[in-house]
Amino acid sequence: MAYGLTLAGFVPKPLPIIKAELDDAFKAVYGANIGSEPDGSIPAQSAIGQFIGIFAGDLADLWELLQAVNSATDPDKAEGAALHAIGALTGTIALGERPSVALITATGNPGTVLALGRVVSAVGSRTRFATLAAATITALAQWTAATAYFPGDRVYNGARVYYCIGGGNSAGPGGPTGTGNNITDNTVIWGYLGEGTGAIDVLSAAEVVGAFAALGGTLTQIETPVTGWLTAINLADAIVGALAESDVAFRIRRENELQGQGRAAKNPIRANVLKVGQGGPNPVTACSVFSNSTMVTDAQGLPPKSVEVLALGGADQDVRVAVFENVADGIETFGNNSGSVTDTAGNPWVVKFSRPTRVNIYIDFDVRKDPSAFPLDGVAQIKERVLGALQYWSFGKDATAFAAQGAIGPHYRPDLGQWFAGVPGVLDVVTRVGTTATPLATVVPIAVREIARFDSSRIVVNLTDGVP
Repeated sequence: MAYGLTLAGFVPKPLPIIKAELDDAFKAVYGANIGSEPDGSIPAQSAIGQFIGIFAGDLADLWELLQAVNSATDPDKAEGAALHAIGALTGTIALGERPSVALITATGNPGTVLALGRVVSAVGSRTRFATLAAATITALAQWTAATAYFPGDRVYNGARVYYCIGGGNSAGPGGPTGTGNNITDNTVIWGYLGEGTGAIDVLSAAEVVGAFAALGGTLTQIETPVTGWLTAINLADAIVGALAESDVAFRIRRENELQGQGRAAKNPIRANVLKVGQGGPNPVTACSVFSNSTMVTDAQGLPPKSVEVLALGGADQDVRVAVFENVADGIETFGNNSGSVTDTAGNPWVVKFSRPTRVNIYIDFDVRKDPSAFPLDGVAQIKERVLGALQYWSFGKDATAFAAQGAIGPHYRPDLGQWFAGVPGVLDVVTRVGTTATPLATVVPIAVREIARFDSSRIVVNLTDGVP
C-alpha cells in the first residue's frame, strides 16, 4: 500500500507497519536470528526491540504531524488557527467572542450623571452588565389629564416614571399609580418604569463574554449606586452574545462569503449583505434576495427589472451601501426602506431594500416537573433556552411548537457549535404557539417576507408536579 501523498489524499503510515519495517531493517543488518518471536518479529523486551519501539513511536508521531500539516490546507479538515488562515486568504475573518448586550433604562432625578461602566445585574444572577457610554438622566414631562398618549411615551406621575403600552386618551384626574405593568388610565395603558421624574436609555454589555441571557425586566439590581439614580430595568430581552465562532460555523460562513466574490447575481448579493456588521453589536443575521426579470410588475409587487433585498439586522445605511455596491448598475432596487447613497464621484442615488414584517409569536408550555429536581429558576431557564435556540429564526420559517419544545431538552446550537443540556426535572411538556395570548396552535405559518419573533414576555410556563 502507498503511504504519504497519494491520488486519494494523504495516507499516514500506521505504527505496526513502521515497527515491522524497522524489524526487517535490523534483521538485514544483524541477521534473521535476532527475531525469535513466533511471528518472526524482534522481541519487544530485548535491547534492540526497546530501541525499535521508541524509534517507531517517534516516527509515527512524525507521520501524524505530516497528516496534520496536509489537513491544514483543506478547509474541510483544518481546525482553529489553520482554518482561520485559509479563510483569511479569501477575506473571511473569524468572529471573536462577544458579550450579551442589553438596553438599560435608568430612572431617577434629572441631571444625574451615570459614568461609563455603571453596572446592573439580575437579582440572584452572577451576570453583570456594564454601561457602554456615559449618560445623564433627562427630565420627563409630567402626566396631564385628558391628553392623547401613544405607545412608547414616557411621563412621571407622583415621583414615578411610566411608559405608554397602549395608546389612548388619559383620564380627567389622577393618572397612573402603583408599580404594575397594565395600569388603566381611561383608554391609555401604562407600565411602571421606575422611580423618579427622569429617565435615560443606555446600552450595556455583559462583563463576561458568552451566551448569557437576560430576560426582559430582570436587570433591576444596581451594583454601582449613584446618588440620584433610583432604579434600572431592561424592557426587552438582551441580545445574547457568544463565545468565539466555532469551526463548524466558520466553515459555513466561509462558503457563503465565497459566493460573494462576484457581483449582481442573487448569491453574491446575499453573501455580501450578510457581511454587514459582522463582529459588531448589530450584524445582519438573515438575508434573502428577490428579483423580477420580466417587463411587467410581478405577483409579489416587484417592478419590472428590479431587485429586492430583504435584510434582518444591520444599520440601515450600511445595508444600503452593500445593496448599492452589489446590485448591477441600471437595475432598480425595491423595498420598504429607502435612503440615499453617494458614489465615489459624489453623486447621490436612491437605494431601497426591505425589512421583514415581524410576527410576534406567543408560546404556552404546560410542563410536568419532578419537584425534587426542577430548579428554583427553572421557568427562567426554560425561557432562556427557548430564546437562545430561536433567536436566529430565518425568513419564511414557520413557528412550530416542536421547535420551541425541543429547546427545553438537550439540543445542539450550530451557531455556537455547542450542545446544551436540558432543563433538569422536566418530565413532560405540551406546547402551543400562536399570534395572540393563550395560543392553541402547533404551527404558525410565516410568509417569505415575514419573520417569527420571540420574546420572554410572550412565553408562559404552566407548572404541575409529577412523579418520575
